[in-house]
Amino acid sequence: MGISASTSPQTVSCTGWGADIDHILGADSDPEGSPEVMIGQETFPAVTSPVLIEENVAYARTGGKCIVYLKNDGSVWWQGRYEDISYSGIVVEQSFLYNLNQGVDQRKYLK
Repeated sequence: MGISASTSPQTVSCTGWGADIDHILGADSDPEGSPEVMIGQETFPAVTSPVLIEENVAYARTGGKCIVYLKNDGSVWWQGRYEDISYSGIVVEQSFLYNLNQGVDQRKYLK
């Protein structure tokens, strides 16, 4: 997946394109009939035109299945897929959008 930022006097937007692994670019970014790309043994939708991920973004980084971005208001967001292998070897997977400034337990993690 690629990301880019474009700026204008009022807004900064973060866009993405490429292999839409786990629909990180949004559920509507790869409609039925979209081209596909093969990575390893898996096939993923190929997003060939930039898709808006978020506006008012100051900084963004991507991982294999996620994107983390800092918004202009100081909030930090993470979206994508989380995989955790427990001690029993069971893989737990979740896909979500998560505001890192306030966790599930309502604590502030970042200021």
